[in-house]
Amino acid sequence: MPAVMAGMFVVMLIGIAAIASASGDINLARDDQDDKQAFAAAEAGINDYLGNLNTDTNFWAKCTTGVGVSPVNDKGVTNAARKWRPVPGSPNSEYSIELIPAPGYSACSTTNAVASMVDDGNIKIRSTGRVVKTLPGTATEVSDVRTVTATFRRAGFLDFLYYTDFENQDPTYIQRTDWARGSRATNSNGDPIPGADDLAAWGADKCQRHWWGTQAGGEGRREKPTWRGQYLNASGTYAGDAKFDFNNRYDDVDTDDFCGEITFVTGDEVNGPFHSNDEILVSGSPTFGTLNGNDRVEISGEDYRPQSANPVFRPTLRTGAAELEPPATNSSLEAVTDPGYVFEGQTEIKLDNTTMKVTNANLNGGAETVLSWPPSGVVYARNGTCGTRYNPIKWNTKTPGCGDVRISGTYNKDLTVAAMGDIIVTGNVTRQTATSTALLGLISDQFVRVAHVVDRPTGPSDTDSYTSCDETAGSPTNMIIHAAILTLSGSFTVDNYWCGSALGNLTVEGAIAQRHRGVVGTGNGNTGYLKKYSYNQDLKFRSPPHFLDPLQASWRILRQGEQSPACTTTVRVPDPATGTPTVNGACLPGIQ
Repeated sequence: MPAVMAGMFVVMLIGIAAIASASGDINLARDDQDDKQAFAAAEAGINDYLGNLNTDTNFWAKCTTGVGVSPVNDKGVTNAARKWRPVPGSPNSEYSIELIPAPGYSACSTTNAVASMVDDGNIKIRSTGRVVKTLPGTATEVSDVRTVTATFRRAGFLDFLYYTDFENQDPTYIQRTDWARGSRATNSNGDPIPGADDLAAWGADKCQRHWWGTQAGGEGRREKPTWRGQYLNASGTYAGDAKFDFNNRYDDVDTDDFCGEITFVTGDEVNGPFHSNDEILVSGSPTFGTLNGNDRVEISGEDYRPQSANPVFRPTLRTGAAELEPPATNSSLEAVTDPGYVFEGQTEIKLDNTTMKVTNANLNGGAETVLSWPPSGVVYARNGTCGTRYNPIKWNTKTPGCGDVRISGTYNKDLTVAAMGDIIVTGNVTRQTATSTALLGLISDQFVRVAHVVDRPTGPSDTDSYTSCDETAGSPTNMIIHAAILTLSGSFTVDNYWCGSALGNLTVEGAIAQRHRGVVGTGNGNTGYLKKYSYNQDLKFRSPPHFLDPLQASWRILRQGEQSPACTTTVRVPDPATGTPTVNGACLPGIQ
């Protein structure tokens, strides 16, 4: 009997130990579940805010007012005033969102939303998730809290090394060929059509369309239109028949011939992310994206053409991508530019690390003047009296009142240079040192051009051939540009790229975004430059001051991470007087 009782006692002890161990495991499992549930609630807050941004791209500018049911709070709001929202389908968990203002501001302001919230093109929020348990009686306890911060950035031009709206040349280039000679549309019998466009006007319209889809207003795509007509012959009279004869072509001229379609060829490399709102024309095996990289290589069209080519996409080509629409002008930048850095008419800027030498007829009597760096980080050139646009043949004849900027030099602070006219790069534009992280933006309403001065022995003419010019002494060779380039109606190009001598490499480290594809050389470097473009990885996270975004661009999460320690919220209990729940605890001081 003693032995039996001893055995039963041992069994009882083992059972008690097992029950105790199981109870501990249950508590550990519950704690782990609450911890994960709180983190999921914090992420739900991030996704709530992102969803609102992509429904209304200006949602962030509403700050904490007019945001509906979203629990959006100012940074460091007192817990008594903090708004929370339950997570749908997740019992007992909820989240609260805080806006993290830009440096120098304490809260988001609807009257100054950009300055108070946007830092280097990014906005930042903090989301705290928690699990609320019901205690005996009427009190509730917060059992677990997790906090996640997220930085948002709009999809923009700087996401890509190379961006184009149209994969053809700007219609301005119609001027440099015999296509620009006087012409008139005719019917199939060769009779003029009253009121119909001449060839140049027809092309200026039809070339401003994408190769794919239907354009705004039901207009056809660039692939379809043709023009039939006559043009002035050498004696200044129209041809007597219906044939439009140019380079042995007949009178039917289609946009494929006329619009300056530009081809990516074997040897071309876009070593970074790539986007086109158009379809790309390829020949042979050009490459897009970096080796072993994960770049976004995308077009808004249906595919590349022709299908007989063998382009290399790293890792793959995405078709049907959302279009990124450039704004019509950069005029909004004038409003953020300090008054002393808004210039009228032609302006020359020589960058000198953290100062600049500026020459403008309206500054210091036209003498070269040394200026400190603009406080806003922006220099703006506006038009005065300017009646001419860039003419590729008469490239140097724009009037002094045109808001053009000629730029060269080195820089060591962030800067954006914007012009209502063209920006002309007259020499290397580079960061001061190889380790400098400064960013430069060049934003032109029209063209960003690399200056290439040539002599034309016969004098400039709208019908000069491509080769009727000679290289001048001192033409810049092996040019280097460290900048994010954006042209809103023109292209990034080289003056007189089609004639003169080979000029070596054109190295661009940064990003190139242009309305139309620009050309920088011909053949395999026979004239002009060979392209050597690479992406500045800093542009993934930062941008030059006040750099422009596409219209109605969607937002994305740039980076996201957990904040430790979390914003603490401990116990919710009813207020004895009102019965309204109050919260004890707050986000720790100093946490950004």
